[in-house]
Amino acid sequence: MKIGLLFYVGLLSISMNLAIYEGQNWAWCVTIYFLVLLVKFYRQYLTVIVIMSVSLFGYWMIYQHCIRAPLDQGVSVQHKLNVHLDACNLSGKTLNGVGRTESGNYKVQFFVEQLNEEQRKLIETHDSLIEMKGSFKKKLFEAPSNRYDLNFKDAMYAKGIVCSYQASAVTSIIRVRHDFLDIGNLIRTAHLKCVRWFEKLPAGLRDYGESLLLGYIRPNFYEDNMGLQEIGLIHLFSISGFQVQLLCRITTVISRPLHLLKETRLLVLQGILVLFWAFASEARSLIRSILTPVCQNSLILSGYTLNRYDLWGVTTVLCLVCDPGLLGQLGGQLTFALSFALLWMMSFKWWQISIGLNFTILPFLLWYGYTWHPISLLANLLILPIFSYMVVPIVILGIMAKIINISVIYIFSNVLIEALQNFLAWLGQLPGNVTFGQPPALGLAFLMLLTMGVLLFQTKKLLTLLITTYACNFLWIQLNQCSQIVFFDVGQGDATYVKLPNGQDMVIDVGGKLAFDKTVAQREQIARKSIRPVVRYLQATGVRKIDYLVLTHKDIDHIGNLEAFLAQYAVKKIIVPNGMEKIPRLKKLSAVNQINTVQANQKLTTGAQILAPDHDGEGTNADSVALYLQLRQLSVVATGDLDQAGEARIIKQFHLNPVSILKLGHHGSKTSSSATFLKVLRPKESIASAGRDNRFGHPHLEVVERINKVGSELHQTAEQGMIRYRIINGRTIRDFGRN
Repeated sequence: MKIGLLFYVGLLSISMNLAIYEGQNWAWCVTIYFLVLLVKFYRQYLTVIVIMSVSLFGYWMIYQHCIRAPLDQGVSVQHKLNVHLDACNLSGKTLNGVGRTESGNYKVQFFVEQLNEEQRKLIETHDSLIEMKGSFKKKLFEAPSNRYDLNFKDAMYAKGIVCSYQASAVTSIIRVRHDFLDIGNLIRTAHLKCVRWFEKLPAGLRDYGESLLLGYIRPNFYEDNMGLQEIGLIHLFSISGFQVQLLCRITTVISRPLHLLKETRLLVLQGILVLFWAFASEARSLIRSILTPVCQNSLILSGYTLNRYDLWGVTTVLCLVCDPGLLGQLGGQLTFALSFALLWMMSFKWWQISIGLNFTILPFLLWYGYTWHPISLLANLLILPIFSYMVVPIVILGIMAKIINISVIYIFSNVLIEALQNFLAWLGQLPGNVTFGQPPALGLAFLMLLTMGVLLFQTKKLLTLLITTYACNFLWIQLNQCSQIVFFDVGQGDATYVKLPNGQDMVIDVGGKLAFDKTVAQREQIARKSIRPVVRYLQATGVRKIDYLVLTHKDIDHIGNLEAFLAQYAVKKIIVPNGMEKIPRLKKLSAVNQINTVQANQKLTTGAQILAPDHDGEGTNADSVALYLQLRQLSVVATGDLDQAGEARIIKQFHLNPVSILKLGHHGSKTSSSATFLKVLRPKESIASAGRDNRFGHPHLEVVERINKVGSELHQTAEQGMIRYRIINGRTIRDFGRN
């Protein structure tokens, strides 16, 4: 089938959107290429091409300006927010979600720390519009402070959310009466009622029912279904469009006994699809799967026909007009990549399509996720037909049984779904998961081009070249590792990664947050989120295992994320100060982890010597492990939360020369980093790992003055984000997370 004008227009719209809205400068070259191509082969449509290109350019420029530069940072004002409860999440007495400013001009994310009892009950019982009034502090979104961390700022902008409104409390929350002819609010209210009904179901039917039938992904869905990510099945829930296929089939089945004309059936289906998109809160995961049949049906009703390539082009342009930020997120990129790949696989067998789709999404998963499990190939082969012919029918059967109160079928359906969840989680935990790392940009481009070539030409030479390119990318990442030390921004806490000259990998502390008022499940969720910057950096740089995990002492802000980290990374040895191994938390871990104790004057490994403690303790600040690290020409001293008395003992026991870097003790507290200690070490640079605007005032002014007196340059994770030192070709290269 011949590829036409609209197909190339779709490709042009993708490159233009990436260049204009996403700020990808390389995409301008691709845009120029497609413009030249269109002018050369479709000169008769030059006027249409120019008008369309200029229109899209102007539309995306204006849209981007409206989203990214509307408000001032840090302004605290009395303000009203209009919110539909379908866009809210209530957790205890904390409320967050998305609303609109009083004028309705801007969509904002809001966070209210503490609701009173009356307000909380109103949120729980009401199901429509509310108005919140209070003193909100406007806060602009910031880029991630740690390299390779998720970009929350871009994610919010992609959704059209301009900034964050934060308040400790609100003065009032009132119900808002809306016009009964306001179809949009009526639909959102219906969606909220359905979600609340599904939330009362057991976990299996709740998770799969909400995602596969309602198009709603719970905030903790992927955390509760970890196996989906490990074995590459996230596309089944985020972009598969099972709901749309189901609606189309149901409409066809119902229309037959009613003897509806084809035109009538298509018109009814159009209305149903549009209503469902509104019902699913215009979920971006459904936008292509809904627009494709809508466009196709509209063409049939109008008496026109388009080949599948041009139809893809039309829906691509419409998707990017409806949601300009779609390409800024993994889900949007996958939906375009998969739909593009399917264009060339119409003659493939089902198992060939499964493998082809798996290879199509692999470059994206490696770029964003850094790992790959070989079992994902088998999982996609097995699970795809199971989802279509078993899982979806079981979910529907279970939901229907619940509605008509047939408990046996309802319970049995949930048992089957939970068994599948457990099976997928088990698959994800099987050995063999490869920490690939993030491919270089050029390597990623070659992978994507070769994947496209394999789909188009289906030759063994291209397939061999594709596999070879994957191997070369993997080797490049592994061979490109260098001696380095990274001080992560984990808020008010400590977490440091060290790549020693002998190739061994060391992590010193893992950070943590106090969460005394939270449930066990909530604390685990907080820990997984808190350790994410460390794990993502290690995975992105191709670190496969940790040789030494040094826990300097037992404070939560240093080891709070321990279990969450161990769930992600294999650790050969856990190093603790003498006496700390006796705490209950470590005793539980000792059954499956090798825990070693250390004291001063002990050589941990090449380039790592223990400076403290010199006594048995209980893992308190005074018992902290202090390390001297030699990374080629870079010398580093890190002292945990060691106090000044401990520093004095180090000076007495060791003859220390001036060092390149001092990791300030106790986050820059005045109880550490004594003037004498600083005078002996004379660090060229000092690092303070502390939270922004922390309640302790770290680093203390006294410490800053001491540092200035010895001529040391102070860097703070609170201000500069992640601080990294790499030794490349004999040169020390420093960079920051916030550049």
